[in-house]
Amino acid sequence: MLGPPPKWVPPPGSLEYIAARLEGNGRIPSRQAAVSLQKTGRNERCPCGSGKKYKRCHGQLS
Repeated sequence: MLGPPPKWVPPPGSLEYIAARLEGNGRIPSRQAAVSLQKTGRNERCPCGSGKKYKRCHGQLS
């Protein structure tokens, strides 16, 4: 019976090579999350485009 396939291991030094070629010295650039400027009221249409009121669509409590 065959076991699971072996895990792939990158060749030595390849991760350092890729990190050195990235801008920012290998750091991942940070992005700020988009912030909704206007709060959706419970009786307004849901911004997802379903046509339902917010309270019946994404505003429901679990």
